[in-house]
Amino acid sequence: MTMFRRWSQQEIEFLKQNYGIIPTREIASKLGRTLFAVQNKVKKLRKKGELGHYSDKLPTLKCSETDKAYLAGLIDGDGSICLNKEKRRYYRLNVEVSSRNKDHLEYIQRIFGGYIVESMKNGAKLYVWMCRGRQAEAVLRAIAPYLILKKKQAEIALEYRDMFRNKGKNRFNPLTPEEIKRREEIYNSLRKINRKGENTW
Repeated sequence: MTMFRRWSQQEIEFLKQNYGIIPTREIASKLGRTLFAVQNKVKKLRKKGELGHYSDKLPTLKCSETDKAYLAGLIDGDGSICLNKEKRRYYRLNVEVSSRNKDHLEYIQRIFGGYIVESMKNGAKLYVWMCRGRQAEAVLRAIAPYLILKKKQAEIALEYRDMFRNKGKNRFNPLTPEEIKRREEIYNSLRKINRKGENTW
């Protein structure tokens, strides 16, 4: 028989801060709870008015110009900017930085949000800081002036986010053939640049 585990205030705050930014499945993993338990808690918090629905408002980043330049340098060197196909015709912006040094990833996580995952590569630990969706958009808009090698990727990714944002409340309505075509063009353009490792010197 499965024992009910009461939600702590710390868990609830984590859910409120990260829901809509970190994938729900990732939130469940970090909290050691099932996906169903997290989704059920989200419904209860919404009924209480403690958690809103999707918002166009980007997360507020409290970072200095030095912080922005630092992250831009990491992304130029060991990072990636891509669109992941979540569903047919829909894509999610993803920004990542990989490193064997966890310290500076934890630093940018404190400043810019996101989360860190750990894996093994060639027998050694590899850490990846990542952020997605609105959080990734907020990060890219903040650091774009400082990017050099990945500037073109950022411009293409933000063009997609502009298309998504400009639909406003109609974003979940069926896409027009023109919208489908343009989204696919943006997606393929970014993939092509990333495969080539193209820079913008």
